[in-house]
Amino acid sequence: MKDLPLESFNQSYLKKAGVNFKLNVVDTVLKKGFTLSFYLCLILLVLLLVLKFSDLGISVSSVSASSSTSTITSSTSVIDNSSIDNESTSILTHFLNPKQFWCMVSLLSIYLLLSFLRLLKYFFIRKRLRLDQAPIAVEAYAIVKLDFKNNDLYKRITPKKQVVLYKECGSQKPRFFTGIVLSVKTTPKVIKAQKALVFIDRKNPALYSIDDDKFYKTVGESKLSLKMLNLKKLNPKLDGVSQKEKL
Repeated sequence: MKDLPLESFNQSYLKKAGVNFKLNVVDTVLKKGFTLSFYLCLILLVLLLVLKFSDLGISVSSVSASSSTSTITSSTSVIDNSSIDNESTSILTHFLNPKQFWCMVSLLSIYLLLSFLRLLKYFFIRKRLRLDQAPIAVEAYAIVKLDFKNNDLYKRITPKKQVVLYKECGSQKPRFFTGIVLSVKTTPKVIKAQKALVFIDRKNPALYSIDDDKFYKTVGESKLSLKMLNLKKLNPKLDGVSQKEKL
């Protein structure tokens, strides 16, 4: 059977048809990882600290130089001290005073720490969800273009994000789940009726993780693999019969 591509719908259209779902936050956050803003803040923090400590090194060396030159003559030490004070002025002080510097360092550190803890939180949530021994069997249903702004059902926008929508198998009132949130320009490598497993939080159904990385076999492929397995079991019996006939 030929692999069929998924049909594409807007979220607003499915909403009118009564298809409701919550976006897969857990897998999306982990797949996205650290954002560009995280790395920019990290680079800025490192740059500030490097400049700060390099300026401290310059000031220490300048002080030692001033103490050695002051022992030569008292007249030249006054000139040297004034010039050294001008040279030892920190580069950062031209832009930030010490209070502003440490305030910026603190804000950057807090942002980086919260971003790391957020990623770590969802990592442990997914690890806990994957321990569920009774996951929900689902199959790929459609590609949904997210045309609601920030999931607000009253604000329509041009779709920039999309998800693969999965439908619960074997239920008269199926639930719907999504894969990770992707860009509209990305083509999902998923075919129609492709199987996956959903690990859901029983207390908070909005939190779930979907295992669609592995290619779960379709019904046709499962039957084919079963036939191949039966043939392998049958071959030793046929070999035994043929050997008896020869005897």
